[in-house]
Formats: sequence, C-alpha cells, structure tokens
Amino acid sequence: MITIKSTPNNFSSAHEPLWFVVESTNKAVTGFQYVFDVYKDGELITRQRNNPYGSDKYGVINLSSIVRSYLETPQIDDIDPFSFDTAYNMGAEVWFTNYDVRFGEVCGTTTTLNSASGTYTARNYYNRLPYENAVNYSSGLTFLTNRPQESTQYTNQPVVFTVQTQVGTNYRRRLKINGVVSDAIDMSGSTSLRYFGANVTQDYTVEIYNVDTSGVVASKDIKVKCSKYQPRTLIFLNALGGWDSFGFVNGVLSQDNDKKKFEQNNYKLVGFNMQPNNGAVFYEGVKTYANEIKTKMKLTSDILNTDEYRWLAELINSPVVYLLDWDEGRQNLFPVQIVQSNYELKNSLQNKTEVLEIDIEFSNIKNTQFR
Repeated sequence: MITIKSTPNNFSSAHEPLWFVVESTNKAVTGFQYVFDVYKDGELITRQRNNPYGSDKYGVINLSSIVRSYLETPQIDDIDPFSFDTAYNMGAEVWFTNYDVRFGEVCGTTTTLNSASGTYTARNYYNRLPYENAVNYSSGLTFLTNRPQESTQYTNQPVVFTVQTQVGTNYRRRLKINGVVSDAIDMSGSTSLRYFGANVTQDYTVEIYNVDTSGVVASKDIKVKCSKYQPRTLIFLNALGGWDSFGFVNGVLSQDNDKKKFEQNNYKLVGFNMQPNNGAVFYEGVKTYANEIKTKMKLTSDILNTDEYRWLAELINSPVVYLLDWDEGRQNLFPVQIVQSNYELKNSLQNKTEVLEIDIEFSNIKNTQFR
C-alpha cells in the first residue's frame, strides 16, 4: 500500500522543484523500489524508478524538468495595445500545464503500478527572492504584475496589464478619471490570463470590479506625462507569467558592423607601368566583401523610485521583449534582446537622480554582400 505524504500545490512554479514524497508499507523489503509514472493527456510520458530515500525510506522525486518541457514560451498576440478592448487568453500549455502522477512499487519480483495517483498543475512563472520585496504568484492575485501602485505613462504610448480572473465570477474593467468612470468593459471569469492596453491623455485609475459583489478587487494608478523626445515602450513577459510594459523617455539608434575583408595589391599594371590609380580614383588595398549589420537602441528612462527599480529587474531578466513602434500608421511589435546581463536594484534614497539606461538589440540582422 502506498500513501502520498506531500505533493506540490496547484499554484506551484514549473521553474522550481516539484517534489513528491510517498511511503509504502513494503519499504523495508530488500531491493524495494518506488515507481513514478507521469502521464500527460492520458499518455505515459516517463516511468522513473527510485530507491527508498533516507532513514524513513520514503519515495522522493522532483518532476520539474519533465513537466516544464510541456510548457510553451508565451508569445504576444497580434493586438492593438492602445485599445482598452484588447484581450488575449493564455491557457493550457502556456500559462499552466496539467499532469497525472501514478505511484507504484517494485517489491521482490512483483511490480505494482498505480497504487495511488493524483492530478496536478504547474504554472509558467518564477518566484523572486524574498529580499527583492516583490509579490510572488498566488491564487488571489488579480493584476499579474509587480508594477508599483502608481506608475507613469507617456502620451501616445500604451500601458499593458495582465489580469487573472476567477471561474464563475463576473468582472468589469473600468477606467476612472478624476474619480468618475469614463469607460467600462465586462469580462467573464476564467482560468486564463488576459492583457489589455490603455491610451488616455490624462491621469487615470484602472480598476478590476467584481460585478457580483459590487466591489473593486484591484486597482492601479497611472500618471500621464508628456515628453519632448520620442518616447519608447517595451512590452515584456514578467516574473508572474503576464505581459507588462514600461515607457522610456527617449531612444537613440545605433549600429554595429562586422566587416569581412581581404587585402590585395593596390597597384595595377597599366601598359608596362604599375599604377596606384586610374585618374582620380585610387585602387583599393583592402576590399570589403561582406558586412553584417546589427541595429541597436539605447533607451533612457526618467528618474526612477525604489519600487520601479525593483520591478524593472523583471524587464532585464525577461526572455521575451518587444519594442512598440509605428510603421505607416500601424503599431508594430518588434522582438528585441536586452544586452545587459547585470542589474543593480538601486534605492532612490541613495540614488536620487538615477535613471535607467539599457541597450536593446533587434533580431533582424542584415547582411550586405556587394562582391
């Protein structure tokens, strides 16, 4: 007989250990082994045999590396980030994955499978460390973001949020300006995530309103600013598995060039004389035959407070980042890589005039081969 002693809860991260501990009444038998069968959608994906662990001879296994492989990297949809109507569902195999574990044993010459079992869920987020003062995922979290309660938006730029709603509850997204609701859209509760943008020209509050209880369950305050430069917005996957955005006050383009060259004689035989030039044109001694061009942009923020520094560690660490830009009236999202590999979580009491500067690199590398 096998007893399940402990399992991960259904809000566990797939990016951290998923420990299972079981116990068998036959654990003291010589040569005894525990059997862990992992099923996905009714199909056996792996069978693991483990010897009893420790003096209590429990069966112990960490299944995170197996379960994590069934989660897809979230990709942003073809959205209009300026529309408050925008909604996108991230469900099974993106935000979470379900799996079954069936526990058995090998006792002497007898193998017994599925003496106990359970269905479990792992989610696509990671926990930040306790001393980073960031919120980690929980079932009651509404805004899936560590964005401070009050943050900044530049005019003509969007703010993107991700909201988690609960099954069986009716919600309403509301924009409030000067305490008055200016726009409201109903959305039904589900187990999926939704993100949406907002483009407003004055300070406002985004509220998630519970229609059933007539109460506000979460809110974020946005201060709208103007910029004399061309502001730039990055939309990124955050630690909680949702989409977030941050606006930089300015961005400056640059390029890196990797030229392929060879050397040659810069004289040519003309008649019976070696000449360095043909009239006003001198011959090349070094010839470029290919050039790889990488486009970069240096982004500069406004002065940040301590909460913004802590939050933006998730931007630096994010595996998926897009730059919002315009092309012939259309809002395009270009995938970019953040060049920085290190980030200092500064304190605004000590760094009163600090701004954040980051370099991003576009993924569309150009090649020019003239010769």
